[in-house]
Amino acid sequence: MTGLNLGIDIGGTKIAAATIDEWGEVVGAVLRAATPAEAGPDSILATVVEMVQALQRRGEPVSSIGIGSAGTIGSDGTVTHATDILPAWTGTRISDCIAASTGLPVTTLNDVHAAGYGEARAGAACGVQSALVVAVGTGVSGALISCGTLVLGRTGSAGSIGHIPLGRGDRLCSCGAAGHVEAYASGPAMERAHRNGGGHSVGLREIAAAARSGDAHAITTIRDGANALGHALATGSALIDPDIIILCGGVVDIGDLYLDSVRASFRAYAMMGLAETAIVPARLGTTATMVGAALYARSLGV
Repeated sequence: MTGLNLGIDIGGTKIAAATIDEWGEVVGAVLRAATPAEAGPDSILATVVEMVQALQRRGEPVSSIGIGSAGTIGSDGTVTHATDILPAWTGTRISDCIAASTGLPVTTLNDVHAAGYGEARAGAACGVQSALVVAVGTGVSGALISCGTLVLGRTGSAGSIGHIPLGRGDRLCSCGAAGHVEAYASGPAMERAHRNGGGHSVGLREIAAAARSGDAHAITTIRDGANALGHALATGSALIDPDIIILCGGVVDIGDLYLDSVRASFRAYAMMGLAETAIVPARLGTTATMVGAALYARSLGV
């Protein structure tokens, strides 16, 4: 086995690929492409293969490919469930298809599971025994680290904190159920809440900028989303009692305005003792899924 593996991040809007060394460092430039989601799974897989081939042309010997993808991923690297973020993605045999096209062994994980593993091996959870890693962006999802090991669960759904019922309201989640955390705490959910509450139809970045400038409605939008996430983190922590909670994703990039509200909500809902659990931003940033997927594939010896 060489010291290099390829890491691929398949998201709803973009695909990123890079060569990763045994320490979780990115070697060379990261390749990025728009996800051809509306064109269907075959086009997405073809884009991944093109990116792998481009990395191979650099001449660096690699042992395997690790892929982090949106959706629930079975142990054989097949998508067992996906939302409309990637239409018709359910049933896609990612590992088999990419292995057949590239000649390299492939391991596929859920993208947030991969990011969680990356943070455990080379990021903010490095050295701790247990962690809850939560991504807040287009959706809300999570990964559990226990005894330094990624917990996948029987169906590959472990850590799906975005689908915890909040017990409030009836907003529809991307999975089709009502009242889930994702329907209140995701970026699109916050944008809809802002618009439906009388604000302008703008993106989360503009809402955050308005909040920093003192716009009361924008501040409420950010705080309400953060409150929903803090509530969910308190629920999840009561089950697993993590050493640390790590947050990543585009919503988290809002910064302290958001993070401070999440922490306040968490402390308000968490049971005594758990309320002091540290909540910190992820360390690996946009490379977390690629790094984690590559290191996970390496750990399996494929």
